[in-house]
Amino acid sequence: MNMVKDPTVVGSFKCIIAYVDHGAIEFFKKNNFTDDVVIASRFKHLAESWENSTFMCYLPPYSDMGPGSQLSSKVHQDALVLFQLDADIEDWRRNSVEAHQKEALLVQRLRHELLRLTAQVRNQEEVIESLRGDVERLTEEKNTLGKEFEAFRSKSKDSYEATVSAMAERFLDLKVPDAKEEES
Repeated sequence: MNMVKDPTVVGSFKCIIAYVDHGAIEFFKKNNFTDDVVIASRFKHLAESWENSTFMCYLPPYSDMGPGSQLSSKVHQDALVLFQLDADIEDWRRNSVEAHQKEALLVQRLRHELLRLTAQVRNQEEVIESLRGDVERLTEEKNTLGKEFEAFRSKSKDSYEATVSAMAERFLDLKVPDAKEEES
């Protein structure tokens, strides 16, 4: 495994990836491979998925990543490692700021949406209460009108019967002229 990870043997590389059988995970971890989901996701597109295995990767130290890896001077090697380290830190910082900005934006949008929905629910509750009041008022009006109508109908029935009775009496009181009386 050390030969596979040695840049003097295999050349410069940024990562070694492997799909590891579940029984061999500990061996690979002892050889500095990681199954960290975030780190591994960066390289997952390079290999097809295998069943019953775990995707793992090995990231070499900065000193093994230089061009040729056998640097002529210690100073040049340290400068290159420091330069690579600084570049990686700057990338991390920029990516972290971008991620934080996206998260803050998302939280702000969710907050605004929550406030909007709360106001909408409050308005709907006010409309519902107003409609309930209207229903109660209209129910009372309906009941009052129903009572008034029944009273009117009762009066009208009594009045109609009285009118019919009076007309019948008048009709009966009328004398029908005889034919003899008409001739004279």
